Amino acid sequence: MKKCICVLSMVLIFAVSLIGCGRDPADVQLSDQQIKSVTEQLTAREPYDQDEAEYLDVQTFDSLKVYGAREKEGYTEIYVWDLSGDFVKYKDAAYELSGSSMPLTLVTEISGESVKLINVKFPEDGDRYGPSIEAMFPEKYAKEAIGEGNGLVGKLKKEQKEKIKALWNVEISEDLFDLNPDTGAFTITRVVNDGSSGAEDFKTKVIEKGRLTKKEL
Repeated sequence: MKKCICVLSMVLIFAVSLIGCGRDPADVQLSDQQIKSVTEQLTAREPYDQDEAEYLDVQTFDSLKVYGAREKEGYTEIYVWDLSGDFVKYKDAAYELSGSSMPLTLVTEISGESVKLINVKFPEDGDRYGPSIEAMFPEKYAKEAIGEGNGLVGKLKKEQKEKIKALWNVEISEDLFDLNPDTGAFTITRVVNDGSSGAEDFKTKVIEKGRLTKKEL
């Protein structure tokens, strides 16, 4: 009898510990390989196909913070923050053409180590931003995502820089790259703080300009 009571007590303690840790029976643990795979699929889902790609190498880079994953309605939803940027490589630097930073819900099918991205859910803008995240994420992840600050973006930006370095062996430039798709004329502009008045006085300065020819297909 004492043995039965002891075993029952251990089961209860284990169950309480799970509740205390905020775990849910539907929670799914993801491997590094699964996260890498779904990140690559997210990047490939909407490749950058604007005019710059006709002249230079252009690539999209995604870096994710994964909050968790959960089984829902026959799929596995992965709750992430995604820093995405479209970069063009020119000479010895990479220039960001466009980008976004936001929480996403990735709807996937998982079988063993295999993961397939089915759909992506985005938050709404304006006053609906917070409530839409609460609708997309479980409560514990929604609170964390809504409270994220610049520290997270800085960490993901560092990861993004490492990916660019690995692919192109260049650093990210803070300068602005602009291309006229009709003529191939481009300018690289730098934003500088003149500071002559003792206050912040930002001005732009063209540091390079020229004309590109389209890549041969």
